[in-house]
Amino acid sequence: MVALCYDAEQVILGRRIISDHQFGFQVRETESALMVDVAGHIDGLNAEEFQAGLNEKVRAYEGSAVILDLATLTYISSAGLRAILVTAKILHAKGKKFAICSLSETVGSMVKTAGFDKVIDVYGSSSEAVSAVTC
Repeated sequence: MVALCYDAEQVILGRRIISDHQFGFQVRETESALMVDVAGHIDGLNAEEFQAGLNEKVRAYEGSAVILDLATLTYISSAGLRAILVTAKILHAKGKKFAICSLSETVGSMVKTAGFDKVIDVYGSSSEAVSAVTC
């Protein structure tokens, strides 16, 4: 299992302010999929780091499916959603399946408002997602 954690910093009027803009993820391989548990807060300040770390892991994965479990993700902005979409496109180009699951009410609302639930498979739980992508 690999655990990564990133921290974003904000500059206001020349002062460095450490903010609540942190995220982390744990990556684990199962027999049927690469599971990526995402936690924290993803926004414009840290979406690029999130995308880079996530893409590094999925590009190295040789299996057939990747699932992002967002159960402990508290917030995601449009920049974070874009990072997920880029990952989905990379996997699609490689012929791999991709899904997200376990969305909180806040994250689920962002996903639906952006219309991502129409272009990315969304499941209520990780077990539902695993069943769907391994058929």
